[in-house]
Amino acid sequence: MSWLLKAHVEASVEFSILLSGFIVKLGILGLIRILDNYLNNHMLYLLISLCILAIFDATLRLFAQQDLKRIVALTTVIEMNWLMLCFLLGDSQNLFLANFLIIAHVFSTTSEFLLVECLSKRFNSRDVLFIGSLWYNSPNLWYISIFIIFITIGFPGTSIFLAKFLFLPTLLNYSLLIYIYILIVFFLVLPIFFIRIWLPLWFGLYYKYNINFYDLSKKEFFIFFISILFSILLGLFPNFFLYIFI
Repeated sequence: MSWLLKAHVEASVEFSILLSGFIVKLGILGLIRILDNYLNNHMLYLLISLCILAIFDATLRLFAQQDLKRIVALTTVIEMNWLMLCFLLGDSQNLFLANFLIIAHVFSTTSEFLLVECLSKRFNSRDVLFIGSLWYNSPNLWYISIFIIFITIGFPGTSIFLAKFLFLPTLLNYSLLIYIYILIVFFLVLPIFFIRIWLPLWFGLYYKYNINFYDLSKKEFFIFFISILFSILLGLFPNFFLYIFI
C-alpha cells in the first residue's frame, strides 16, 4: 500500500490513471492466476482475511489525509481489495462482479484523478485546507465534482452502487460479521468521509494566495462528461457493457 501512495503522489495524472486503471488490475489478475495452482481452504481464508484487514487499514488512513491524490489512491486500494475478494469468493455472481468492477473502476478512477489535477492547477495545491468555494469560482467544475463524488460513494444509479448492491448479499453465505463490516464501511463510513471532505471544498473559504481561477475548458469538460456518462450507463445497463468489453 505504501508504495502505491508514494507512486501516485509523485506521478503525473496520466501515469496515475494508467497505474490505477490498468497496471494494478493486471497485477491482481496475475496473482489470481498464480494462486489458482496453490489455493486451498487455509490459504483462501488467509487471503480473505488479509483483504478485509487491508480495507479496514485503508479506510482508517483516509481520515488522516489532506492530499486529495492520496485520498484517491487509498480509494483505489479499497476497491482493489474488494476486487480481490470477488475473485477469492469465486461464485458466478462474484466473478461477474469482478469483471464489472474492472470496467467500472476505470471510469471512476479516471474522473477522480482528473478532478484532483484540475483543482491542483487552479489552487496550486492538492491540500484540502487550501481549496474552497468551488461553487462560486468554478461553477462548472463544481457541478462535475458533485457527480464524481456521488459516483465514488455509490449513489443509486451509478456503477459503484450497483456493484455494492450485487456484492453484499453474497457475503451472507460466508460470514454475517464480514457482511455487517462491509455494509458499514461502504454505506456509512466512506460516504460520511467524502461528504465531510468535500463540503468545505465546495462551499468553504479558500487560501487567498497563488490562486488561478478559471472554469473547465472544453477538453476537460468532454473527458469528464464521457467518464461520468459511462459510469452512469454502466450502472443502468451492466450486461450490455460487459458484453462489449469482455
